[in-house]
Amino acid sequence: MRLQSTLLLLFATQLSAQGARRTVDTRVLPEEGARPSDFVPHGWLLEREIQGNLTPDTLPERVLLLVEAPNDSLEERYRALIILSPAGRALRRVAVAPRLVADFNSGGMKSGTAGANIDISISSRRVLVVRQALGGANLLEFTHRFRFDPRSNRFALIGEDADNASAGQRTVTSTNYLSGVRVVTVYDDAHPTGRATRTRLPGAPAEFVEELDYEAFSERAERTPFRRRPFTFATSLGVASMKDGRWCAVLPDSTLADGGAIFLIWPDSKPAVAAPGALRRWNPGACHRLASDEPTGGYPIEFSARGRELSAQQMGIALAVASPTEWRVGADGVARADLDADGVLESATLCASTEGVHLNVWSGAPLKGRRRWHRYVYLGQDLEPSCSDAETASAP
Repeated sequence: MRLQSTLLLLFATQLSAQGARRTVDTRVLPEEGARPSDFVPHGWLLEREIQGNLTPDTLPERVLLLVEAPNDSLEERYRALIILSPAGRALRRVAVAPRLVADFNSGGMKSGTAGANIDISISSRRVLVVRQALGGANLLEFTHRFRFDPRSNRFALIGEDADNASAGQRTVTSTNYLSGVRVVTVYDDAHPTGRATRTRLPGAPAEFVEELDYEAFSERAERTPFRRRPFTFATSLGVASMKDGRWCAVLPDSTLADGGAIFLIWPDSKPAVAAPGALRRWNPGACHRLASDEPTGGYPIEFSARGRELSAQQMGIALAVASPTEWRVGADGVARADLDADGVLESATLCASTEGVHLNVWSGAPLKGRRRWHRYVYLGQDLEPSCSDAETASAP
């Protein structure tokens, strides 16, 4: 899939009445537009534009920095990041990172004038580099590097640096998520050329540009990096239904991160529908109880603009997949994704029994491949059976 991306750094506004931080509302941003300005909400201004290649395609991506227009009622002017890809002659929005870039007045005496403390570039290796100087009396700089991940169709964090200098000492923490190595170098009077300590991280994380928050950068430099749980058929698959007008997913793991990627799949639609979204924080009363032996807790789903469009006409029961791996619907109307990265595409089916439905996930062709996951959902309704024996057999 061609992904020619435009990155917009947008200021969100602060909710002054409550004193709470507010981010850009993705609901006001179009899914597609003819030009970058179509994705600039009312009251925001274009600050700068950068061009370069972030994907193997020949056309360059564009990085646009937007800032909220000055307003006496705003104490702070926030930014965010939006990714667009060409769709014919139009531009399609791919992602929104509302917390990555610091607010307009974040630069201190060591950071330059307002707005000048942010540097955005695209390297010759198709890496998006975002450098931010946020120090006041001390030097405090953060650099984050992102690369397009074709498997998830998102921009993944591949490295970050934190440079903290105060009187008599400077500490540089550099983390490479591709190699899984962190290097902490301390410069002081005893070690003017630096004393480096290398640490191997326990596995590689899979964080994406949408998930980073500049207010937590200092803590990131000192903590063990966030580890996204690896996909497993036992823990990453579940069932979604609608409650009070909002889709909600019941998954075996109640400790997944807020903002984690999820796909809802409606296999019985003709063709199947696969809608991307994000998990919101687990809520003990968010979902309907789908079985007598499970709690009502679950994850409310916040769809992307594309996900909202795809899910708008869907009802009933959906397969919930807690994974950023992209699902694609083929010419035969079947949704497929390589969930475990073994080169074999998984597919999903949904069929009816007399009073409920059976959800199945197969490695390979539906009903013919290896059945990897099964779930029966009792609906208490008289249904016209449509299941085959393979779809109702005991769980794999």
